[in-house]
Amino acid sequence: MALFEGSLAYAVPKAALIHAARLLAKEHGGPAEVRVNVVAPGVTAAGMAEASIRAGKYDRYVDGGVVRRFGRPEDVARAIRFLLEPDNYVTGQVLTVDGGLTLRRDVLNR
Repeated sequence: MALFEGSLAYAVPKAALIHAARLLAKEHGGPAEVRVNVVAPGVTAAGMAEASIRAGKYDRYVDGGVVRRFGRPEDVARAIRFLLEPDNYVTGQVLTVDGGLTLRRDVLNR
């Protein structure tokens, strides 16, 4: 999860969700095979980020070569579909769907 100044009220519930998912996966993942995961989308052209994209708030990430494009709803849907596969072996994890943004954000801070 990225650290942005002034984002405490936004980030704390996300961190709690991740922690809760890991605890639930640990507590309920045994023989019952209950899988609990979190999908963490980056800047995606949907929902509350769509207006920010239109306003140019995140253009510097694409213009600066941090990511090739903004995410699309179908990118997130593919990740969810992967996690929903009946024989999936993943649990207690966070699948970040952000085109590598969290890995490369430092490119803009040089």
